[in-house]
Order: sequence, then C-alpha cells, then structure tokens
Amino acid sequence: MTKQDGTLLALGAVALVGTIGELWRRRGSRAEGGDIDVAQVNLKRSAWSADESAWEEREPGLWKRMYQAYRGEAPPIEIHSSPSKEIRYGEVLIEKGRVDATFSAEWHDLGSFVPDEIQGEEEVDLKKQEIRAWLSDHDMLEYGEIKIREGADFEWTGDFYSFMAAIDAVEARLLEKDRDLWKRFDREIVRPRISFRNPKRLE
Repeated sequence: MTKQDGTLLALGAVALVGTIGELWRRRGSRAEGGDIDVAQVNLKRSAWSADESAWEEREPGLWKRMYQAYRGEAPPIEIHSSPSKEIRYGEVLIEKGRVDATFSAEWHDLGSFVPDEIQGEEEVDLKKQEIRAWLSDHDMLEYGEIKIREGADFEWTGDFYSFMAAIDAVEARLLEKDRDLWKRFDREIVRPRISFRNPKRLE
C-alpha cells in the first residue's frame, strides 16, 4: 500500500479511480449512502467556466462526467478548482439537478499592505492593527488569512449549459465583490497615507 492509498483509506475512500486526472472516489461524504467522485482541475485563469472547450483543453472528459452527475447518470462529483494564474479557488459539488458551489479569493498577508513610507516597528504595528480591524469588520479574516467568499446552493431544471453558466455567475459575483472591497480598502486604508499599485495580485 502506498502512502497515498493509506491517506485515502483514512479519509474513508474506497479506491482510486484515476480515470480523469486526479479523480478518486470516496463513500458517504456529503451524499447520503452514495459515492462522490472528486476531481482537481486547473483552468488557468478562472475557477469556473461555462465554455465546454475550456474544460476539454485542461481536463478532457471532465465536462462529460459533470453532465452525467447533473443528469443523475453517475454519482455526484465534487470539483476542486485552482487556476494557476489567479489567487482563487472553487469547490463545487454537482448532483442530480442541483449544485453546491463556493468560490474564494485570497489577498496577500497584512505586511504587504503597509506603505513603505511607514517606518519604525511601532508605526508598522499600528498600521497592521488598523488593517486587521478593517478586514475583520468586512469578514475577510479567516484563520490568519485574508479571504473573500461567495457561494450558492440551488436546484436547476434547465439544460446543462445554462446550469454551468449559473455556476459561472457565482464566480462572477465573487470577482465583483473582490473589486468592490479592494476599491474601498484602497480608498479608506491605503490612500489616506499613500497611493501605490495593488500588491495583492500575482503577476
């Protein structure tokens, strides 16, 4: 038994499937009495897409597998998405006619937001406290990390393409929330002292 096999068994997994990327099957997690397939995917620039070609390019066969889960022709599938070009994550559970989706975006640590003009340990600590208080007031602190979340749990009776577009809209709301919070943060915390280029984006 490999170390990975032992880890999966410890989590209650039945066996590795290995048919779609890093897909594996586990029993009785979030689905009563059934199995759930779990897949990791990197769509490069987004955590979700309503474009079938984007999925086929990055993870061939996964679009069809999600369709089968939506139709009830296969066990539910949980997608863990992490685009390599962005600091965003998605966790989407697709079952027959329904979805439970959560998308999140991360900012860098507190220290990256302290302007260079602020010198001295005491001044830096005071600025960090100010930043931490603002982030806490906007529910963005999570176990020491700065995160923004957007989620949805709904049933769907339309076609699969509109279903995927509805999930894509959840990530779009996350992006809108992210932009709005950054503008407010920049206006209320950053610009009162100095204006500088957004440090939270990775090149």
